Amino acid sequence: MTPFSGGNVTRSRNRVLLYGGILLASASVLAVNERQSLETLTRDERTAGRALAQLKEKHKDRNHTKDRLTEEAKVHSERKAEVRLDFFHNIKKSPS
Repeated sequence: MTPFSGGNVTRSRNRVLLYGGILLASASVLAVNERQSLETLTRDERTAGRALAQLKEKHKDRNHTKDRLTEEAKVHSERKAEVRLDFFHNIKKSPS
């Protein structure tokens, strides 16, 4: 019997097929894990995108509020200066 006789070839072929099946099963498991990881990352990306959009909107609102309050403070400061001028102007006019 030679090393290439029918029995040895069949056993070798069966080993190759078995090994190929194991590799295929292993690749399938890896593909499932990678697909699940991809789905998780996709969900995380959507969640982070929504959170970012909310934070941007809050930031915009805070900036609007800051600008409005800055303008109000400026108006109040100008009004305060006018009241002081009126007060001192009236003191100078009043008889002592």
